Amino acid sequence: MRNRILAAVLATLSSAALAQPPVIVEATRFPQERVSFADLNLTTEGGVDSLRWRVRGAADRVCNSNSIEVLDTRLKAMRCYRGAISAGFSDIDRIVASRRSGAALAATALVVRAR
Repeated sequence: MRNRILAAVLATLSSAALAQPPVIVEATRFPQERVSFADLNLTTEGGVDSLRWRVRGAADRVCNSNSIEVLDTRLKAMRCYRGAISAGFSDIDRIVASRRSGAALAATALVVRAR
């Protein structure tokens, strides 16, 4: 008798759990990293190259993991990395053009975001 009651309770609980809609959690914020260029002279190629390397490193940290991944996840990470670098390099080009034109910039950092 006791086993029948336990079986009935378990069947009721499991059917109630199956009837519930799935919970979907969506990320509203993408990982990002602030990249400082306050210490760089962006009017020189060396300073610009250093900033490009910093952007590459930040893109790697916000897009890639050090774990073993399935192919689809790895491909998404590669697209994220390329998109983050592309956006970061566009920011660098804009900042360098402003600096070389003599315009004063208040910014001393840019933000690299997962894309």
